[in-house]
Amino acid sequence: MAPRGLRFQCNNFHNVKKSIYFSEGSTVCRIQGSPLKGADNTFSGTQDNSIYMLNTQAMVYYHHAGGNRAPYLPVINSRSSIVNTSGSNSCASTFCISSGYETKSIGEPDLEKYKMMQEEYDRLAAEYEKNGYGHVLAYPKEYPEEAVAAAEECLQKLMELGEAMYAMSTNAVHSILQDSVLHVKQLKNWYEVIRTPAAKYLLAEAHAFTGDYEKADEVLKNMPELFNFEKTEKKEHDNYLRFFDFKKKMTLSGRSWPDLKEDEVAALEYIARATCGRSATMAQGVLCFFFEKCDENEDCRPKEEIKPKIAEAETESPLSESLKEEISLYPNPTTGELRIEHYEPGIEKAELFDIFGRKVVETRENIFNINHLAEGVYIVKIFLKNGEVVARKVVKR
Repeated sequence: MAPRGLRFQCNNFHNVKKSIYFSEGSTVCRIQGSPLKGADNTFSGTQDNSIYMLNTQAMVYYHHAGGNRAPYLPVINSRSSIVNTSGSNSCASTFCISSGYETKSIGEPDLEKYKMMQEEYDRLAAEYEKNGYGHVLAYPKEYPEEAVAAAEECLQKLMELGEAMYAMSTNAVHSILQDSVLHVKQLKNWYEVIRTPAAKYLLAEAHAFTGDYEKADEVLKNMPELFNFEKTEKKEHDNYLRFFDFKKKMTLSGRSWPDLKEDEVAALEYIARATCGRSATMAQGVLCFFFEKCDENEDCRPKEEIKPKIAEAETESPLSESLKEEISLYPNPTTGELRIEHYEPGIEKAELFDIFGRKVVETRENIFNINHLAEGVYIVKIFLKNGEVVARKVVKR
């Protein structure tokens, strides 16, 4: 759940003009380094500015105080900052994964390393829950500084390790799929250990691909309890089961998609319109490719945002451009209601995750209620209409 994007760390810049240059419109990871371990690029003989920003995104650059790690004459925007209080970065790995784990080859060794990372993540998560760190971070003024620091450190480690695991699993699966030979067994091995609904759906599909429908059915059967599906996710899962069962019966009868009868096409159309998730997308793809029924589900199209008319004088305000780029979440901390304030380009949906990476709320509205959730820290992922994803941390009290 940690912020993702391009990171600059552990580079040695010597006699370079504008060592790190952010062009207009560029986007990178909004957090470079961390409070525990700085980005720790080194700058020597800089001819101009170590960091030069022309873009307007917010960024925090953390670095250790010694050893030429401080940027020379940095030029940054008003939304960014440079912090020199981080711990030192040993820079043992240059693979740009913040936890120090590397993923240089795809196969069993990486899979075993991923399992070790999962064990460490589970240990940290148990520590977070046992010590009530969620409550500590929700009410920091009620606890000693040492307790708050320990809670923040545990949360930071969880976020960094989660990001490293995401990077490793994504790289591994991508490399397997890019191979000219499809290694289904390797894919299954990865999908079995990755703890996301998407991975389990893909695992079921991999089992079906090899004709092992018994294992595929078992995976799908266990998913609602495994992920504690909320209402929308349960509806999507039920619809996926319809599509999966439809495809299984068709395959086992020795038929293919073009062989479908009129009533079966109608059943597929029902699946394509039942939800806006994976199952509907797959059904719609079949309908469009084989039967030229390419109509989109109107309910799944993003609703156009109705913008209030603004007086001419207001549109000329020097703040208008910066406001368009702002996405704020308030109140934060909150006791129940959470509001997303946005300008351009508009919001597609928002998802709320707990510290264990479980999605607990999903909404397409800009106001949603989390009164039923336990106190602690959560991550909100805001999906913008232009395809970008913004992550925000929120505290529930």
